[in-house]
Amino acid sequence: MPTMHLNLETLTDARVIDEAWPVLQKQYEDKAVRRIGIQRSRWGSDPFACGATSHSPPRVSEADLRVLGEPVASRLFFVGDSTVDGFYGFVLGAYASDLREAKRILR
Repeated sequence: MPTMHLNLETLTDARVIDEAWPVLQKQYEDKAVRRIGIQRSRWGSDPFACGATSHSPPRVSEADLRVLGEPVASRLFFVGDSTVDGFYGFVLGAYASDLREAKRILR
């Protein structure tokens, strides 16, 4: 059985795969595929993120999210899932915000 780790960032990718594999086998049985590599964030040790992720308070509106994505003086641009409506909390939201700001910058 896998060991619980409070800080996955301290483990090698191979160790994370080894820890996840029994769980995947149990969940998906013969459909499970053992991975040879993974991609993951290390937000806890990132000096710019300091372990933080975005959080919006209850009752935040889509208009509030759009305001977070507004540029400042046409020189400072903001991206991320919390700057778009419709896809808050999803990678697709972060991607959509990247495209939005790239278009703004190119204009």
